[in-house]
Amino acid sequence: AFSTGEEDAQIFNVAAGPSYYFMGGNNARSPYANLDFGYGFGQANNDEDIDGFSLGLGLGYRFFRTATTGMEINVRWATLFDPA
Repeated sequence: AFSTGEEDAQIFNVAAGPSYYFMGGNNARSPYANLDFGYGFGQANNDEDIDGFSLGLGLGYRFFRTATTGMEINVRWATLFDPA
């Protein structure tokens, strides 16, 4: 994500995890679900910050799945776990 400095909060997250494609084989398009686990950092404009492990869940639709370059539409939810 990019920031212009006018936002109320900023979040940075690095995560990895599997995706499950509901239409297997050589289908060029497929809906999918994914799960990821990583580490993230967040900061609000009032200088409150949080960092910790993150968990994300997503649903999407991938186009041109078997091509060298693809495109997808997805919705993703993520949370940061505060160790304190």
